[in-house]
Amino acid sequence: MRLTASVQKLFKDRDTENLRLSDRRTEKRRPFVRPVWISFGPGRRDVHEAFAQDISEKGIAVIGQTDVSERTTGWISVSLISCKLVTVRCRAKWTEPFGDGWFLTGWEFDE
Repeated sequence: MRLTASVQKLFKDRDTENLRLSDRRTEKRRPFVRPVWISFGPGRRDVHEAFAQDISEKGIAVIGQTDVSERTTGWISVSLISCKLVTVRCRAKWTEPFGDGWFLTGWEFDE
C-alpha cells in the first residue's frame, strides 16, 4: 500500500519532532499518554487541563493550551489507568509552540 502525500507529511512531521526533541533530552523517554491537570499559585487554585506525552526518570512532557515560562513551579496531577491521581511537583524546563494555541512543555520532577 502506497502512502498518500498527506500521510507522508504526518510521518515527516513526527520525524522532525523526534530529531528536535532528542537534542535536549538527557534521559530516555517512554510514551506516556494520560490526562493531566497542572496547578499553579497559592493553594494550587489556577488549574489547567493538558495531556502527558512521554515520561522519563527526570521529567514529563505535557501538551496543553498554557504557555508556561521557564522555571515556573507547578503541580502535575496525572490520571492513572486505575482512575487514581498521582500529583508531582515539577519545574518547567522549556516550552515551545505545538500547533495553533497549543504548547509542549518539558517539566523536570522537583521532589
